[in-house]
Amino acid sequence: MLGYSPASATGKTVNWGKAYSILGVVRDYHYRSLREKIEPIIYVAARINNMYTVKTDFAGLSKKMAIIGAVYQQLYPGNTFTYMPLRDTFDHLYANDQRVATIALSLSGLVSVIAGLGLAGLAAFTVRRSTKEMGIRKVLGASAASLFLHLSKEYLWLVAIAFVIATPVAWIGANRWLREFPFRIQPGWQLFLLSGVLCLSVTWLTISYHALRTSFVNPVRQLRRE
Repeated sequence: MLGYSPASATGKTVNWGKAYSILGVVRDYHYRSLREKIEPIIYVAARINNMYTVKTDFAGLSKKMAIIGAVYQQLYPGNTFTYMPLRDTFDHLYANDQRVATIALSLSGLVSVIAGLGLAGLAAFTVRRSTKEMGIRKVLGASAASLFLHLSKEYLWLVAIAFVIATPVAWIGANRWLREFPFRIQPGWQLFLLSGVLCLSVTWLTISYHALRTSFVNPVRQLRRE
């Protein structure tokens, strides 16, 4: 914004309340939320007595803070020593996103379980209703594999149709949410393809028990029961 390149800025002067000489340029980084663009920032050498920054890792943090607190009390007896890890500050920036992610994941899991139970019940009902048909097909020479495909393709087609309808809705919703971030990904087709494969796999596993059970039952028993 000042019109300098990083290489040529060193030694130049900038007016920030008073004239300061530029000692160096720091590479851009996110010091605010990822929902905001990286804004210009100036670091000015100053002496601030009410706060200190300590660089350390989180291994044995409480013990380290006790040692630093003891030193602080020696320097400033009677003052209250408090500290706040910078990591907690950055975590707070994304607390709402984390809550939304947790809620979305929980609801998705609940919906998946309910849908799976409904699908399993519908498959059992369809298999029971088609018992006579499956017996006649087996008598006429149909293999267990063909019967299994016949029973499962109806549900797989329904899931495929639902996937075609849901994909553009999910794509539009994801892109609208990502617009809130100046730096963002573009959801690729691979993500939606993986979702479709997972949905079809879950559907196939859910109905496979009833379909396989019907495919291998003796047709004589099926027809006699009918």
